[in-house]
Order: sequence, then C-alpha cells, then structure tokens
Amino acid sequence: MVHAISTNNLSNIQDIVQNRQVYSVYQAIVDTQTMSVTAYEALSRGPDGLLHNPLALFDHAHCAGITAELEFLCVELACTSFDASLKQRLFLNIHPQILLHPSCKSKLLESIKTNPALCPKNIVLELSERESIEDFDSFRAVLADYRDMGFGIAIDDLGAAYCGLQRWLELKPEFIKIDRHFIQNIHVNKEKADFMRGLVSLAATTQSELIVEGVELRDEAELLHNLGVRLMQGYYFHRPGKTVGSHIDKYRFGELNLVPSEHDLAKNHNIADLIIPCNALDCNTRLDQVIEHFHTHKNLNAIPLIDGNGLALGIITRRQALDVYTREFGRELNSRKPVRHFMDHTPLIIDAATSFEAASHQLTNNSEEDLIQEFIVSNDRRYVGIVKTIDLLRTITEQQIRSARYANPLTLLPGNVPIDETISKLLRQRADFWVAYCDINNFKAFNDAYGYSQGDIAITVLADVIKAHCDSAVDFVGHVGGDDFIIVFQIRVPEDECAAICFDFQSKVLALYDDTAIQNGGISTLDRQGHSTFYATMSLSIGLVHPDAMTVTSAHAVSALASDAKKEAKKLSDGGVYRSRRRH
Repeated sequence: MVHAISTNNLSNIQDIVQNRQVYSVYQAIVDTQTMSVTAYEALSRGPDGLLHNPLALFDHAHCAGITAELEFLCVELACTSFDASLKQRLFLNIHPQILLHPSCKSKLLESIKTNPALCPKNIVLELSERESIEDFDSFRAVLADYRDMGFGIAIDDLGAAYCGLQRWLELKPEFIKIDRHFIQNIHVNKEKADFMRGLVSLAATTQSELIVEGVELRDEAELLHNLGVRLMQGYYFHRPGKTVGSHIDKYRFGELNLVPSEHDLAKNHNIADLIIPCNALDCNTRLDQVIEHFHTHKNLNAIPLIDGNGLALGIITRRQALDVYTREFGRELNSRKPVRHFMDHTPLIIDAATSFEAASHQLTNNSEEDLIQEFIVSNDRRYVGIVKTIDLLRTITEQQIRSARYANPLTLLPGNVPIDETISKLLRQRADFWVAYCDINNFKAFNDAYGYSQGDIAITVLADVIKAHCDSAVDFVGHVGGDDFIIVFQIRVPEDECAAICFDFQSKVLALYDDTAIQNGGISTLDRQGHSTFYATMSLSIGLVHPDAMTVTSAHAVSALASDAKKEAKKLSDGGVYRSRRRH
C-alpha cells in the first residue's frame, strides 16, 4: 500500500498515462520437460524513478482514479511489442475488476489487433491477486465469455493477498501460478516440498497446469521438476527483457539434472514423484558428527551417504549409528572414525525414472528380512533424494483404486475420465498428437446372433489387437464403452498402425463365427425393423484426427472432431481408416 501520495505524484501518474511513458518487458516461462520456452509473461515498467516499479505505478493510478486507463495502456503496449511470429503464448496481467469494465473486451481485442500474429487463442489473462472477488457466480459468467473467445485464464501468485484455494476451485483456471514464497529453498524444506506435492495432485484433479514463479536456484528447479512441476519462471532461467525468443540462457538447461516427467495422467508416474528432500552427508563425515545430525533432526530416520562426486554410496539409520555409538567404549573408539565404516554398503538404490510398480518389485525382492523404511533415489548413480516405503505403498494403493474406479470393467482399459484428462493435458501443453476413434462394424448383428458373451469376446479381441500395435511408453489406449475405443498417438503419424489394427482385427475376429457364416461372408439376422437382413462379418472403422493444439481448446472439441471422423470412416464399405483433414 502506498502512503501519503502527494498531489505532485498524482499529477505525475496522470502525465505518465497520458504521454504513454510505460513499456513492457517479457519473462520466459520454461517447459523443463521439453527444455523450451513455452510462453512469456508481459511485465509493465514505468519511467525511471519512483514509478518505475509496477506496484508503485498501479498504486498511484488507483489513488488517481485511472487504474483502467493504465491497465488498457499496458495491455496495448504488451501486445504491440510482442514478437508473436513465434508460437509462445503471451500472459497478460490484468486485475479481475477490469474484466468487468464495459470497455474491457473491446480494448483488449483492439490491442490484440495491433499485432497481426496475435489472437485470443494464444493469449492468457493472468488475474492479479491484489483484489478480492466478491461474487464468484457473476465473475465466472464473465470469464466464460472470454473463454468462449479463446482466451486462457491463469491465477497469479497462489497464496498471496486474496488469491487462495477458493479462487482456484471456483474459477477453474487453465494455469495456476505459485508465489515465490512457497518454493524458495524448497530443496531443503520438507514442509514446502510436501505442500508442493499436494498442489501438484490438486492440479491434476482440477486439470490445471502449475507454473512456479521466482525460481532462482538450480536445486529448486531440479526438485520442483522431480515433484511433477514442468513449467517454471524465474531469474535462474531468464531475467525480464524487451526481446523474446525460443532459446534463452541455454547453458543453464545443460546444468539441470532433471528426471523426465510423465505427460499423461492416465499413465504410471515414476518414483521421482515421491522424492523427499533429504541432505546427504559425505561418507567421510565423522561418526560423532552424524550422531549430532540425528540429534538436530529429530524426525530423521536415515542419512544417505555420498562420495565427493555426489554419487550415492550407502545409508546409515539412526538405530545403526546409535548402536555403534552407545555400545561399551563405542564413543571412545569410533566417534572420530568416518561413517563409511559403519554404513550399509549395499542399500537399495532405485533410479529416478523407475515406475512405481518396478520400484515396488525391487523393494519386495530386497534380501532384507525386514521391509526397509526408506530407500535412495539416484539419477545415473548421482544422489537425488529418498523415498519412504510407506509413501510408495500408499501411492500404489491409491493408483489401483483410481484405476479401478475409472477403468472399463471388461477390458480394464481407462474410461472416459482418464481419456479426457489425457487429451486436456496434451492441449494445455500444446503437444502434437493424433486421436483415433475405433468402432466395430456390424457388431450389434453379431451380438444379437451369437449372444452378449461372444460379443464381449469380440470387444476383448479388439482391445488386444489395439494394444499389440501401440507403444505403451508413449501411446494411450482408452475404452469409451461398448465397441468404441480411443487411441491417442504421439511422436509419429499413425495411419499405418491404424490400417494394421483394422486388418488384424478383421482377420482374428473370424474365429468367432461358425463355418457357415465364414463361407457366406456374414450372417442373416433381424434388423431394427424386424426384417431379415444380411450383415457381413465384423470389420473395423477408424476415424483419425490431428487436432491443432493452438486452436482447439477442450477435450470435448477433440471428441467432436474424432466423432465426425469416425462417422466418415463408417461410410467405407469394408471398414478402414478415414484421415480427417479438419484440425479444429
């Protein structure tokens, strides 16, 4: 809050706005999974002096009653100066109340038109946390109007001022920006790490993307990424400047020791998601110093031990250390000896990219009679952190419950909720992907003639054929219901795979017909009007679409594209693949 603003300062802010003495700088938002710049946030600056700082600038504008004028000026200049020939999105800071201003929509659209390469679909409105929202119902209606035009919505600085979980849950933004306070020194603060892990989980549930602000240290960036945060912003990556580009401070990316994060909510995450920050000690640390470390950290059960290169060598538990130290003459004989003499030289060390299931298998096959309480996580043997066994077991249990809840009971493949989650996240990432909608031709006739149990077998045959032709590491297979399946392909054009799926299904499903039907090429059964009709043996139709993630904004829109493509595929006489040219 600005105190005792003089008449002279009020006159200054009016002159600044009238003479357009404001300019924009841009700070990169980095995707640490693809090591690229995915967006820029426009930050406004005033002339040199007191009002150079944006907080002071807007505080003075508020006192002078010209907040809206300043807001519209900043938006216009941010759009005009932005090099939108690139594919990065532009984040525009805006106060929530300004969106209710009768001129806001027209001013915003006019500003965008100043840059021919800009459009609402690559603009994200970043709602400032400095004002409260009294009527969420009315404000949601306003946001819906902007969303319909294509704008994305972000909430700025979660946890600062008025911005909290209520705003998140009520407004359902595409992006949530986390205040610097919650990530500062997160690599040495277990409470902050646990809090961030909870936010990552909540973001997945609400289909929002987290962006952490104020990342200044390499250790912060590494831990955040390994907790599941992909999008980051801060001085470690890029200081605000007047120019934008696809590459900034590239050398920093090479320094990061990042564990690849999963792009797909329906897939299994890896063990890195459960890492707890825990400072390791050098294996040459004296035993008495290790004991002191345990006394200082009351909740610490074990200490990982590393060599001078950061490689994980062993671990020592509190019980092991105290057992050596408290035995007769233990202190006198051992206190000054390096802890490497007493550590467990063969601890369980699991690579950070290991899946939950594989980690659980390694854990239960460990030669120890007693189940260990925690194990070391490394990346190419370089120490990363520890994972508590109870956290792994709890996560696997929760994952199994969730999978069972949303899986199709016949094929056990993910159902509608995971399908929508996967596509929604790919859209938020602006990923390049294809969607194939698979539907069996003449399935109802077969089901009526041979019975539902044989119909179920036909569906499982299709599920097996699809899985055989998909790469489980990158492709997603979902079962919408009945004889409808969805495949989400990445990395490659999947037309050949889809054709192979059609061919294999049509060949294998013949085994479900009797000899007469095979000889005749089909069966005769009653149609919906009760007339005897001939139906050829089952075949498969696949509608294939390649959504444009820059223009398609929802999983529902992708579903509509895929449904239309499937309808065209159903018109093919013997089934097959129809590749739609529509991308939005």
